[in-house]
Amino acid sequence: KCAKNEALILRELCRNYVVSISSINAFTLLSTIFGNDKYLYLDALEDLKKLIERGFVNQNSSFFKSLENNKTQTLTLALLQSELSLSEYFLEFLEAKPRLNFEKQEAYADYLEYLKDEFARIQLYERLSFIQKSAYNSEI
Repeated sequence: KCAKNEALILRELCRNYVVSISSINAFTLLSTIFGNDKYLYLDALEDLKKLIERGFVNQNSSFFKSLENNKTQTLTLALLQSELSLSEYFLEFLEAKPRLNFEKQEAYADYLEYLKDEFARIQLYERLSFIQKSAYNSEI
């Protein structure tokens, strides 16, 4: 589930993606959706930050504007100066890749079932690691 503003942001990023615009400036994106009147786009910065933290959106700094440190990247207003793109995780979600299901309620019949679940869990941890890295992505 996501908030209305989060859905609007994702929808606009998807619209751009299908017309071959893979990344867009955060200010341009938010002002397109919410307008420039009374700085309404500033209210959506928290929603954008949540999308980045969840791993749905990647935050990229441009080559010439590298972010100084993680403290700068956690500032909400600094998001306006970053480039945004849909994450690989979100694109997989759109393509309806099989979801991992860890709701095992009964005992394992054999070791093979157990190992399959453990490897699936490792894949999930790798994906979560990717999400954390994408929340604080900076170019070298």
